[in-house]
Amino acid sequence: LFLCLIYSCNSGVTTESINKNQLGKETSLYLKQHSENPINWQRWSNSLFDVSKDLDKLLVISIGYSSCHWCHVMEEETFANDSIAKVMNDNFINVKVDREENPDVDQVYMTASQLMTGMGGWPLNVITLPDGSPIYAGTYHTTAQWDDILKRIIRLKRDNYDGLKEIANNVKEGVTDINTIKKQEEVSVFDSQYLDNNLNSWREKWDLDNGGDIAQQKFVSPSKYLFLLNYGRLYKDKSVLDHVENTLDIIAYSGLNDFVEGGFYRYTVEDEWKIPHFEKMLYDQAQMISLYSKAYKIFKKESYKDVVYKTISFLQSKLSTKNSLFFAAMDADTDGEEGKYYSFQKEELEKISGSTDFELFPGKNLSGLFEDIYENQKNKKQRISELIAEMKKVIRHSGDMAVIGPIIKDLVDTSVRNDESLIKMAAIAQRMIASKDKAEGDTGFLSDKEKEQLLQQLEDTVNEVADEQDAKVDELTNEVEELKQKVKKNV
Repeated sequence: LFLCLIYSCNSGVTTESINKNQLGKETSLYLKQHSENPINWQRWSNSLFDVSKDLDKLLVISIGYSSCHWCHVMEEETFANDSIAKVMNDNFINVKVDREENPDVDQVYMTASQLMTGMGGWPLNVITLPDGSPIYAGTYHTTAQWDDILKRIIRLKRDNYDGLKEIANNVKEGVTDINTIKKQEEVSVFDSQYLDNNLNSWREKWDLDNGGDIAQQKFVSPSKYLFLLNYGRLYKDKSVLDHVENTLDIIAYSGLNDFVEGGFYRYTVEDEWKIPHFEKMLYDQAQMISLYSKAYKIFKKESYKDVVYKTISFLQSKLSTKNSLFFAAMDADTDGEEGKYYSFQKEELEKISGSTDFELFPGKNLSGLFEDIYENQKNKKQRISELIAEMKKVIRHSGDMAVIGPIIKDLVDTSVRNDESLIKMAAIAQRMIASKDKAEGDTGFLSDKEKEQLLQQLEDTVNEVADEQDAKVDELTNEVEELKQKVKKNV
């Protein structure tokens, strides 16, 4: 499956071209954004793997798109770093992929990331064998994290290349299985109980107060609610329709919806739909138009119809070209600052509101919002402490990887985005779980001694995380006070 992706593009890569950044002449805005990096970036091409096999070099395949905020951050912080560039240029063939030009490549490696880590996102950074089979997958990394990962992989290739090949083969088989459609010889009878069981499991994750699903960040995922609308009508399930209606009511008047120019932002960075990540995607607008149109037909609410018309107007006025084409996305950043275009200074609000409306925006309301964020962070830290205690107990008493694995995932999902110790812990657990899954009697590339060493590393890392979280709780108090002060000048 990975080798089939070679035919996605026809530009050539040679042993000479890999020694220079080749993105300067590309038409993709995302690729051009990396054309000045000191890294010898290549674009995805037919001949990549021929060269990597001849040189026996691993590949770094970094996937993103032009309006991706964290892609910008990693480009500025990490890919513009000369020392990082030297490590990558000396040891890897480095490939940049625009997911909007090569969605097939993105799909395969995103599947690999989800299989290996349980997570995905952009930028998607994958390290592969010379044939393109993944041995590592991750998203945004700080410069220090990325440097550590690269050097770990270099050491593993030197000391345990066969072990890396075995991991890659397991991942490749998993990706192939997921993307292979097998013909069923017998037609199975549809059982509605299957839907009921899955829906009941999903209900437990519904956020009945704020709408959507319970999560630290809120994405709409319109296809889920289109399904629920169809299910609720077909099976006359009022509780399902009530949840969808409540969710759509909240979203329509939330921070996810741009009331000035129209359109929906991609997601909110907290769980009450208040503070958006300001990126706008074409596919989100299209799906939201479909979702609110169908909801209007069912619930007959004029507010839903209004959302549809305003979103279409936004597409026509802001996201379309003179040739009647549509842009794929609008960047969240302006002048290198996220949300600058959409944010107002206090003085600007006073000016545009005249003498009557500005009192609707008292500072105490915004400071109250910051207090809410602070409470959410405290709750998150409490959950992390509980998971850490649970992790320590399992490690000390049984060391059962089948139990540790889900705890690791829950811990990483609960934590803040860029926690180096948690990322390291997840990587350690991933290797341990992989060794546990082998056939009985086959210890693979990890000996019993190595497993004991990894267990000790894992426990040490847990202690590091505990110390980090204690420090962060103290820092939050100061941050909230600083934010309150900023409210007096900015909104």
